[in-house]
Amino acid sequence: MAQGVEEVLVAADAAELDLTNAHLRNLDDVPLPESLSLLDLTANRLTELDSRLLKLPGLKQLLLRQNLLTDMSPIVHMASAPGLEEVVLYDNSISQLPDLSSLVCLKKLDLSINQLRSMANLSTLQASRLKEAYITSNKVSTIEVWLFVVRITAITLFTDAGKILRVSMDIFAYASTGQDVLST
Repeated sequence: MAQGVEEVLVAADAAELDLTNAHLRNLDDVPLPESLSLLDLTANRLTELDSRLLKLPGLKQLLLRQNLLTDMSPIVHMASAPGLEEVVLYDNSISQLPDLSSLVCLKKLDLSINQLRSMANLSTLQASRLKEAYITSNKVSTIEVWLFVVRITAITLFTDAGKILRVSMDIFAYASTGQDVLST
């Protein structure tokens, strides 16, 4: 068991598991029942995702705020990827977006405070139901246009310097894929 972490008891049919601030470096000693629909691992020390997460069929919300993750590609390969509705990776060290096309039910994606330089792979969410996208405090200098974005009601971007860039969705409604709309 991880040093300083008390034993985690989880019912075999638990729908929600909140391990916020449990000081976890890994999930080796944490039972992950297949019945989980919400897994909150906020404020831990995870550097990679446990392979058992890939097998959770009914997961709808995966909250991974304030960890040490550098790669989100395992998320798109999860058994539950087609049913995931919310993925929060706020305050990690993710530098690249994988192809996100398997996340067809995604409604909320929070990638704020990471190391992203491009949002181009957000265009792979074309079949998604995405309504909220948070990408503040990354290293993005150009926002590429994505046709699917017209479903999002608003998007607000903040630069590292605190400059607020508010983008009207009207811009996206008439632009074509791949055209740069906004540069910092």
